[in-house]
Amino acid sequence: MNNPKCPLCNSFDTKFDLKAKDYFMLNGNSPDFHVYCCETCKNSFTSPFMSNEELGKYYPDTYDCYKSHSKFSGFLQNLKSLNDVRIIKKTMHDKNKNILEIGSGSGMFLNLLKKEGYNVDGVEPSDSGVSYAKENYNLDLELAYFEDFEFKKKYDLIIMFHVLEHFNDPVSVLEKIKKNLNKDGILFIKVPRVDSWGAKIFRKYWSGYDLPRHRFHFSKNGLIGLLNKYSFHTILFKSDLYPLNTVRAINYYSMFSKNKVKKIIFKALNILPHIIKLCLAILFDIIMLPFKSGRMSIIVQKK
Repeated sequence: MNNPKCPLCNSFDTKFDLKAKDYFMLNGNSPDFHVYCCETCKNSFTSPFMSNEELGKYYPDTYDCYKSHSKFSGFLQNLKSLNDVRIIKKTMHDKNKNILEIGSGSGMFLNLLKKEGYNVDGVEPSDSGVSYAKENYNLDLELAYFEDFEFKKKYDLIIMFHVLEHFNDPVSVLEKIKKNLNKDGILFIKVPRVDSWGAKIFRKYWSGYDLPRHRFHFSKNGLIGLLNKYSFHTILFKSDLYPLNTVRAINYYSMFSKNKVKKIIFKALNILPHIIKLCLAILFDIIMLPFKSGRMSIIVQKK
């Protein structure tokens, strides 16, 4: 049986990488999903293809971006968000700018930008996310899939934090974004990094795969190449620490590993209090930083 064609570059030079289940939301009680890597564009993709309607059951209201984090995890998330706000302020000196966030989740990040004086809009496909943003931040997010979202104006900055990997057709998404960015407009993207040390060590238990919700899995060179192809040039690239990838891998190994030795080791680690596991994961992430972090941020400008 031939390997499937890469949906990003249409190459047939693809190879099977791994098989996994939905460990995050369905605790392994899901069909098998497959990841193929493309030798041409250096990105990976999930098989089989699933429509937005079919994927809907894998996005319950308890999905990660709709729920509250623990106090410590929330503190770390807030620090990262404030740093991202600082990056945007350095990139866009004029606050009289229009910003759109695709996949706004709870609206937390848009609210930080609103407090800085930017004109903000958001689109979010989850009822719970839209309701939370309205009730807690008085933000009127548009309830829609981005594919169905109709632009009413052009934007100076469009944000996609851990969203691009969820689309079935990132190419059409980038084309739509480019069309609706102002001249010299900015696109700010965050995605998991499939060529990271975590993906190589944890393999199917690396939470960056998050199957089947993540339809694509980007490497650094693969993502930059894709953006260059659609006339975006890079103005900033940085690695992002994400210790929860390690914490979740410990949990997945302790629950699902068929290797008895690994299962015993990770079960022993998993009984540690969450805050201790998180601190150990942060330390480990820092040590492993030279070997490619599990997440990456990239800011590109429309040519």
